[in-house]
Amino acid sequence: MKTTYIIINLFLILNINSCLAQDNNSKKDTIIPKTNTMNRPQLNDSFEKLNLDDFKDGLVITKEKGTIEPYLGVIYDSYRYRKTDHTGYTTLDGTPSEGFGYSFTASNSAYRLWKSYYKNGFIDRKGIASTIDGQVLLGKEYRFNKNGQLEKVIDHDLGWDFPFEDVLQYILNRGLLIKYEEGYWSTEISKKESESEDCRKYWEVIVDTRKVTGKSTWEVIKLDAKTGEILYQIELEGDREWHADIENQAPKQKIIKEDRTTSKIYRTYKGKDYTYDQWLKFQEEFHEELKQNKK
Repeated sequence: MKTTYIIINLFLILNINSCLAQDNNSKKDTIIPKTNTMNRPQLNDSFEKLNLDDFKDGLVITKEKGTIEPYLGVIYDSYRYRKTDHTGYTTLDGTPSEGFGYSFTASNSAYRLWKSYYKNGFIDRKGIASTIDGQVLLGKEYRFNKNGQLEKVIDHDLGWDFPFEDVLQYILNRGLLIKYEEGYWSTEISKKESESEDCRKYWEVIVDTRKVTGKSTWEVIKLDAKTGEILYQIELEGDREWHADIENQAPKQKIIKEDRTTSKIYRTYKGKDYTYDQWLKFQEEFHEELKQNKK
């Protein structure tokens, strides 16, 4: 009876794999984009199954001992793969008992394609993230159940009409660099949400500006997620340690544009407190009222 049960289950799994593999062959992911930094790799909702034989040229398997519950003291096989060639950088990590994580970053690319697999080898999740400091999730993320069926799609670009590519272009248009050197990224890009009442989404960009200023400077810039409008911009000058330990380094600060993403009080007028955004709106309404009164 037990043998029959195993055979039936094996048949079902093989049958599912066969059907899903046929679908997979008709919808291939674009794994290797052009080396253009701005060329985002494409993903689709196709099923796939991890094949460890694809990594046998450099797969390292070691014995490890669990350090946390419920695997404390348990000996297990740990799999690790690293490969760098003309196409890019590939990684694979995991265990047969828990599953695997895979990533690929094309040469000179600002994007990393990532995937996770269940312990049966079926795809769990797949998506795209930036490789630049901040490593934001981009585009659609696909999530599957353990049977290989698509269960959920999350669009990480939703609400970000001013896309990641336009943020990169903004940096490049200013003649600034996007690269890793001397232990630091010259640029950091992250997604944030404001403290103000409208909970406005914005890109926070921290960028090395030494190339254009000739001094030890960097800027913190906030770009509106919908329009790309600059919501905040400040230049800092000081130690090369970037924005880390700003209070101790005490860099010089030059506010280029006041912060419109904070709820802190910018100005008080006739006993009423205003944030920077509220103050701008009040000024617009006040001047409009003056114009109307003059007519």
